[in-house]
Amino acid sequence: MHLYEIANGIRSVLDAIDGELSDENCAALDALEMDFTTKAENVAKYIRGEEAEAVAYAAEAKRLSEKAAARKNKAASMKLYLQQCMTALGISSVKGELLKVSLQKNNPSVEIVNYEHIPVDYWVQAEPSIDKKKLLAALKAGEEVRGASLKQSESIRIR
Repeated sequence: MHLYEIANGIRSVLDAIDGELSDENCAALDALEMDFTTKAENVAKYIRGEEAEAVAYAAEAKRLSEKAAARKNKAASMKLYLQQCMTALGISSVKGELLKVSLQKNNPSVEIVNYEHIPVDYWVQAEPSIDKKKLLAALKAGEEVRGASLKQSESIRIR
């Protein structure tokens, strides 16, 4: 199903595009016999349809990601339940028909009790980064900042 009716010739060219627009795709679009206004509107309709599908896919990916996270959380809580039961009963291993469940020691990990007492040698300094919002505001205000300049670009807006 398509959001907009698009001329068949242009749809077949646009549907053939896999990812980035290639020189061959551009040549095929240029070769279509129609005035530019019609071609531009058809391409814009196609873009709208692709954007709508992308939103739908993103929503579905989010829904599935939430379901996956819920299942992971459920499995983690069930593991904790099983561990607590085995610990309370003093059982270190249970062998069923298909699976064996056992308690095992994990690798040692660090628990920070008091950050103030940790020597400086163990602290990691974050890499410096540029505050682009602050830099943009300064450049817009007319300040000269060596190594940076304002750049004005253009993009397509479809209404």
